Amino acid sequence: MEGLFSEYLIEQNIINQDQLLEAFIAQLNSIPSLPELLYDLNLISKKDLLRILLHQMYEKQDFQSSAIKLGLWSADISDEIQNKIQNMVKPLGEILIQKGFVNAAVLTSTFATYVEQKNISKINENAVKNTVISEKKIEVPEKSTEKSSPSPPTASKLNSSLIKEYISCIEENISPNLTNILAKLKSDGLTEDKIKKDIQSVLSELVAARAAADFLGAKLSLNIANKTIVTLESFINSKSILTLAQIIEVIECSLNILNVYAKMIKNLNIENDEDPETKKYVDHFNNIISKKE
Repeated sequence: MEGLFSEYLIEQNIINQDQLLEAFIAQLNSIPSLPELLYDLNLISKKDLLRILLHQMYEKQDFQSSAIKLGLWSADISDEIQNKIQNMVKPLGEILIQKGFVNAAVLTSTFATYVEQKNISKINENAVKNTVISEKKIEVPEKSTEKSSPSPPTASKLNSSLIKEYISCIEENISPNLTNILAKLKSDGLTEDKIKKDIQSVLSELVAARAAADFLGAKLSLNIANKTIVTLESFINSKSILTLAQIIEVIECSLNILNVYAKMIKNLNIENDEDPETKKYVDHFNNIISKKE
């Protein structure tokens, strides 16, 4: 588990090994078996399901190997099952909170610190949900053809136990901090070093926002934070054609979008990008960052 957030929690004495093991077991138990999933999703006939189970028993193989051997397994079935598991499995953080091993505020702030210290440039929007014991992971056969990437979701399911802490993080810390940094960036006479230092400060705030959004399951907010981080890193490394004025505009747009999403989450317990005001900000944001190459 080297390098994982779960290990970091132990290193920081937030939880102990026994608590982590108990949480992993609870997470594992939240995942149905392959036969149950195939049956519930009606991905194969009952007759074929019985064939697989009998083959598994006689040949002493695992279920998936038996299905592959009988020609009853496919990449499409794997995709369906993986999607189902991702929607059903409880996030490890949620389990730790429910069991009383850690409170939501500590978990969120610790995760933000972990991300910043490790200098992770990209967080998988399913990182927490996919923290599953390796023995339970399903291997997906390679596909002969590639599918196009799915469009970003227009709404995301949130971890309700973390909403209050997330709103507090955005409204009381990240938003005012970014507003103050923006005011500095708009000042006259800034040296190149000072500009980069201020943008590094913006990056730190956005990394925290991204971490908090990831824990909450706020995929749209996470996506905006991540795009902004990539754009700013490119600017700092002199790999962007954007001017300072455009970079400031990117940060302002990102802040506005995060605030709008936070307001939705606060009032409606959901975020979506179909609201006209939000769409205006997002479209403008995407138009600017598309010039970064």
